[in-house]
Amino acid sequence: MVVFKSNWQLIVFPFFGKGKNLKKFIRKIMNKIKPYITIVAIGLWVLGSGCDREDNVSTIINFAVIELQGDEYVYLNPGDEFTDPGATATENEQEINVNVSGTVDTATPGVYEVVYSAQNSEGFEASETRYVIVRNENYDPSIDITGSYDRGGNPAVVTARDDQGLYFTTNGWGSSSVIPFEFVDLGGGELQIVPSTTVFGPVSGTGTINDPEGDLVFFVTLSAFGIVDSKRVFTKVE
Repeated sequence: MVVFKSNWQLIVFPFFGKGKNLKKFIRKIMNKIKPYITIVAIGLWVLGSGCDREDNVSTIINFAVIELQGDEYVYLNPGDEFTDPGATATENEQEINVNVSGTVDTATPGVYEVVYSAQNSEGFEASETRYVIVRNENYDPSIDITGSYDRGGNPAVVTARDDQGLYFTTNGWGSSSVIPFEFVDLGGGELQIVPSTTVFGPVSGTGTINDPEGDLVFFVTLSAFGIVDSKRVFTKVE
């Protein structure tokens, strides 16, 4: 075997004999493969440089996980004391601090939000919400709002989430723009929409049952569209 050393690599050729024929053969081969050697060399350099860069290195981010202690929905009567069950937060199974925001006025019927939030080591925030429902004094657990409703040919189905007066409607907006949400019976014919975020942005509002204008009426607020207390009247259908 004859070994020829170029500026790029070692090339081993079978022995073709000594003298000018061998040198001529080697020069001919090298002239043909020079462009390819250059391309391969540049490609390897680029790949090698890319692998050394820190922004191409995958990293694992562990987000904060928040777990509510107690129920997501808490029901109180006027004047009851609210004791926050609290929440825990972990990052990669290690406990981290939890921030709590929101207040509950047990003297005023309504739906109150208590928000628990935490940040992981990368600064990403996670949150969970507890809803505290303060009822009217005349709340009647025997009232059942479930059933099929209609608003101008737009159907809505109301189902019970629990046996404490929490309901869900498939379309509380009552038009071709379907907006589902939860709402709660506060008692005395008063309803309140549980604040949530839909494809149309945040939704909130109030409502009534057995209204002279309809069996179910919502006053819906869509803050993303500047809509406040839009009246949506539904008739119950059997």
